[in-house]
Amino acid sequence: MVSFFPYLSYYKKFPYVLFPTFAGGLFFVAWDSIATMLGDWSFNPEYVMGISFAGLPLEEILFFVFVPYSLLLLYEQAAFIFKDRTVPWKQGAGYAAGMILILVSFLFIGKNYPFMAIFTAGIVVLGMSRFYHDIMVRLAFWA
Repeated sequence: MVSFFPYLSYYKKFPYVLFPTFAGGLFFVAWDSIATMLGDWSFNPEYVMGISFAGLPLEEILFFVFVPYSLLLLYEQAAFIFKDRTVPWKQGAGYAAGMILILVSFLFIGKNYPFMAIFTAGIVVLGMSRFYHDIMVRLAFWA
């Protein structure tokens, strides 16, 4: 809730940050839990506290709360610094980047996590390019 830019009044935006933080966190906790069950990775009990939910250590779950919150805070700060500056983002470039990511993901067939992560990144880039072009052109998005 604290910002290096106190004049941003980030604490006033906190209620609006809760839903996207927890919605995104819930998605990634589910993804992580499935990947752990499939054996894509595991957590060394020597390096975690031992408190678990859905097969994930508490530290991993908290990661999906604090990282999105921190990224939103950084985005707000970048938006404050860069104001309305834009980059020459072309929608076609977003479509091309998304399709390239989707095609590259097929190099990882049989490797669950890399395939899904790269494929999903391609879908997100396509969706952002199609539906959120106004965000993609903001310098703060790329900062």
